[in-house]
Amino acid sequence: MPDEESGDFFFDDLATAMDAVQRHITATAVLRSDSVPLLPPGTFCTLISGEVAVSKGRQGAEALNKVQINLLVVRLPNFGTDVLVTLNTPIFISEQSAAAQQAGSGYKNAYSSAPDLFRRIIATLEIRDFGIFGSDATEQ
Repeated sequence: MPDEESGDFFFDDLATAMDAVQRHITATAVLRSDSVPLLPPGTFCTLISGEVAVSKGRQGAEALNKVQINLLVVRLPNFGTDVLVTLNTPIFISEQSAAAQQAGSGYKNAYSSAPDLFRRIIATLEIRDFGIFGSDATEQ
């Protein structure tokens, strides 16, 4: 798949894996190398932010939670792989949700600071051992 389509693809794939009943991408950006300075030069990275409506486990629609997803796609074509980094942050937790037992129900404030936190996280992302991508892999 083309680099430019990778963010939408992986966001949709993640939402499907979560059994999200609603999904919405709110922002997409191709990152410059200064945003991910510890990755090899020329690495294609895209950042996707969005929201999904999901329930925990096998709970039904009455227990839907709204979750913010921040997703980084790092494409490493020399190794035939993509690396995904995600940060999921609750926006709203339903009173009916099992999550309400630990986090309480209602709107949460943490999601407003999640994008800045995620940018700080990905600014420190470094691949120290390219051997994790196979025995023939060597550092770029």
